[in-house]
Amino acid sequence: MEKIKNNTASAAAGGTKRKNESMFSIFLRRMARRKEAMFGLSILIILAVLAILAPYICRYNSFAPPSREHWLGTDSMGRDMLSRILYGGRFSLSVGIISVAISGTGGLILGSIAGFFGGKVDNLIMRFLDIFHSIPQVLMAICVSSVLGAGFFKTVLAVGIAGIPNFARTIRANILAIRGLEYIEAAESINCRNARIIFRHVIPNAITPFIVHCTLAIAGG
Repeated sequence: MEKIKNNTASAAAGGTKRKNESMFSIFLRRMARRKEAMFGLSILIILAVLAILAPYICRYNSFAPPSREHWLGTDSMGRDMLSRILYGGRFSLSVGIISVAISGTGGLILGSIAGFFGGKVDNLIMRFLDIFHSIPQVLMAICVSSVLGAGFFKTVLAVGIAGIPNFARTIRANILAIRGLEYIEAAESINCRNARIIFRHVIPNAITPFIVHCTLAIAGG
């Protein structure tokens, strides 16, 4: 009888643990079970490692005649194609990841505030982003870059700022979908602070589509 009670208590504890698990944790657990997702992640990690180790892999980052030492051959100017691809990958990955991190952070903050509070705050933020979004993203990036000046990090910052409206709309739509759910109302009924509700309950349960948006945006960054 005591053994049955212990098993019941363990099952109840496991069930409580599962109930307290956030949507983001569930997303990571489900992703680990999908072979396709893990295969894609493995390819991304391999490309990133190759780009980082480019100086040690490629010995021909200057003019050289075609030979068996050049795995992908050389271009019309005698430059090794593998070296060019790997070194270019370092900048491509850096621009994509850093710019999406900037866009995602800004969009997450603005979209969360707009979606959670609604009303005048939502209208003010979204109308500002509508004006911002009416300018093509590439043109906005060029304008911001011209103000900040030349340089790699300034260019990345310009691309990141130009992408904020898209990310803000994504997270705002997700938050609006869960804003009126019972656990949000329960948190408000016990006088939880707005910041705690947003970061503890709202964002973790609305961030999964936002992560998908970020991964797709890295490729176009």
